Amino acid sequence: MSTRMLLFLAIAGTICGCSQPTDNTYPPSGQAEPSHSTFQPKVAGVGVGERGRSLDNEQGVGKVIAGPAIAYFNARERIAFEIAVPHALNLYQALNGDYPKSHDEFMDKIIRENRIDLPKLPRNAQYRYHPEDHQLWVEPIDEASTNGGPSDASSGP
Repeated sequence: MSTRMLLFLAIAGTICGCSQPTDNTYPPSGQAEPSHSTFQPKVAGVGVGERGRSLDNEQGVGKVIAGPAIAYFNARERIAFEIAVPHALNLYQALNGDYPKSHDEFMDKIIRENRIDLPKLPRNAQYRYHPEDHQLWVEPIDEASTNGGPSDASSGP
């Protein structure tokens, strides 16, 4: 029976998309997190969250066992970034005739009011809304934001 369960988990993990993010946004295990100088801003998407990234480099049987967990974390990120946030932005735009004009307005009207659970980011990263392209980005934390800037931007609502 345990062989059947492992086979089921392997198939379920493959079907659910347990592959690594294609843009390799998070460093492999054994490497340090990106520093402020090497971390590049990017549109928030699957692979930016902190949870589950340590499982990305499993090999052999470990990969089969870790597959469902990887698929779970990837699915949660995909739901947040590809479904919940765009839907909330579209609703906001339909009701107000425009998109949020600032990061604070985005966090308040889109994230908090819609109770969107953004994935927790690594220590050196923060969420930042760009009003010019209506996109949520993940950016390195700069010194200005740590000294009096929005403190809730790094971990979501």
